[in-house]
Amino acid sequence: MKKCFMLSAVAVLALMLMSVPAFARQVAVMNGCNFVIAGLNLSDTNSNDATDLLGNDVLKPGEGVNINIQGGDSGWDLIAVADDGSTVTFENLNLSGVSQITLKSDGSADLR
Repeated sequence: MKKCFMLSAVAVLALMLMSVPAFARQVAVMNGCNFVIAGLNLSDTNSNDATDLLGNDVLKPGEGVNINIQGGDSGWDLIAVADDGSTVTFENLNLSGVSQITLKSDGSADLR
């Protein structure tokens, strides 16, 4: 009887874990660019909805900000808006196991 109960509990727990959406996690975004980032937008690659992560703040070169990501690991776009209005897009980022993103002026990003 005990063994049957344990198997049932494990099965229920497995079903619960499969139905839970991906957990939110925090990722540090560092400005490795040679310009001030006045806006930082995050969106799902398949979506046109972007969220400005900085509001009225700016990221000077070498500064960083922690962002929360909720959802899958792959398919993220970051758009850095320079203080002169120009943009650099970092497309289709795979954030699996990533805790820090360093954005570079050439549109590449170091993911750690």
